[in-house]
Amino acid sequence: MASGGRERGRAGGEGGGSLRSPARLSVRPSVPPSGARQRWVVAPQLLDGCGRYASRVALKNTLTYVAVRNLLAAGHKPRRAVIEAAKASATVVQLALISQRLDHWPTQREYASAYDISERTAQLEWELFREAFPGETSPDEIAKWLALNAKPKSEADALTAPAPPDLVPA
Repeated sequence: MASGGRERGRAGGEGGGSLRSPARLSVRPSVPPSGARQRWVVAPQLLDGCGRYASRVALKNTLTYVAVRNLLAAGHKPRRAVIEAAKASATVVQLALISQRLDHWPTQREYASAYDISERTAQLEWELFREAFPGETSPDEIAKWLALNAKPKSEADALTAPAPPDLVPA
């Protein structure tokens, strides 16, 4: 291994090159290295001027998009806003899924036991939801709308779950 850096690729550093020291690294941070998996769908035109992390949210009328906009307006940094928006959206989708499985609207305690988390963790998720969706007191109303209109099939639907029309910015 070269001093000050790590080798990648085949043995002896051939085929893949080596990682350079940060001073000599010329790759733009927003472009993933070749062969790297990208975590979000790139759609920079959706969140103009919101930073490179926030601009990777897939669709404009999703819960995640609305939450990112709200968190950025509240002063969060773009990367943190995307992460917390995804968590808040996941809470809503998970609540809608639990209601479909139980055939009644779950309490916070039932939600916590269904996902094997503590009640305190569920409370923190509700708190994050209230921060991501100001004006909403709990994820219940949005999750009920989602369960009736979008009918999510798994937790993977969290990033693409549509937002109710009254939440989508004009």
